[in-house]
Amino acid sequence: MTLVSKLPPPPPPAPKRTKSKQPSSGGGKTPNSTRPNMPRWAVWVLVAIAIGLIAAPRLWPTTTATKVTYTEFLDLVTQGKVDNVTIN
Repeated sequence: MTLVSKLPPPPPPAPKRTKSKQPSSGGGKTPNSTRPNMPRWAVWVLVAIAIGLIAAPRLWPTTTATKVTYTEFLDLVTQGKVDNVTIN
């Protein structure tokens, strides 16, 4: 006894994927991902550097400066006692 199917033949198997010429970022991510290929610890290093740049100037002693009001400053200028001014 011979059975004949009226169904069409099955589709051919999908072609095998070739390796992309772009380096893989790993983790099953798509190659068109917009996320930068940077390790997770690098973010923490950047945060530590930013905190260090903000905190470092506070660790070193600063030069002593005399604070004066604007009126006192004008009086000192008219008396000729001001040689140099640094505004901070």
